[in-house]
Amino acid sequence: MDKMNQMEELNKEIGSCAKCRLSKTRIKSVPGEGPLDAEYFIVGQGPGANEDKTGRPFIGRAGKLLTELLALAGLDRYKETFITSIVKCLPTPPLNRKPKPDEIAACHDYLARQIELFGAKKIILLGDVAFKEFFKKEKFSDWRGKWRESGGRKYFISYHPAAGIRFQKFKKILEHDFKNLVRGNEKN
Repeated sequence: MDKMNQMEELNKEIGSCAKCRLSKTRIKSVPGEGPLDAEYFIVGQGPGANEDKTGRPFIGRAGKLLTELLALAGLDRYKETFITSIVKCLPTPPLNRKPKPDEIAACHDYLARQIELFGAKKIILLGDVAFKEFFKKEKFSDWRGKWRESGGRKYFISYHPAAGIRFQKFKKILEHDFKNLVRGNEKN
């Protein structure tokens, strides 16, 4: 089976998943989107309300900011990145809360299979929830704005764009991080 068919099958599996409580309240699952040959694999925390309605990742205000941040790095969101999240359904109630450990565990296999299918070598982790999925014993603050290598992959760590929407100081930090994203990768 070719990669496109494998991705379609995985997306169907995610769409019908009932492994955790999030499946009971979702409108649509949000497997992710982007080209199969994307150079960068982006991982966020989980879908928001707009994403839940459409089944597409990062399409609300945080998504608009993410698109701007990627442009600062010289990257085209739709041609060079695949975007997904730790969990594939909107965490509720309350709306947009952090996913719980059992919800993250229920989606872990989906994310691992996506990474393998894409052969992801450069992974951008947005926020502490995404960071902790890959580096459970590390401190986010030690790696924010930097590349970290592990298991033959490079990980770039920064705040989630939602933090930049809520607080101007985080938006400035995000802009600084993303301006250095590609340049930092070239050094590593």
